[in-house]
Amino acid sequence: MTQSTPSQSDVENLLLSAIRSNVDTAGRAAVAAHALAHAQAAHELVQAYKILRQT
Repeated sequence: MTQSTPSQSDVENLLLSAIRSNVDTAGRAAVAAHALAHAQAAHELVQAYKILRQT
């Protein structure tokens, strides 16, 4: 079985696809990290409120 050499446009399309996929994954990770930061801040506010109510 012979294997053909991919064209330059095939290689470029593959690279662009990989870049888009990584950008999408990085974007989702950034959104998740941002949401986690908000959740942690909200948790800290609730804890501070509970402490203040005890005094």
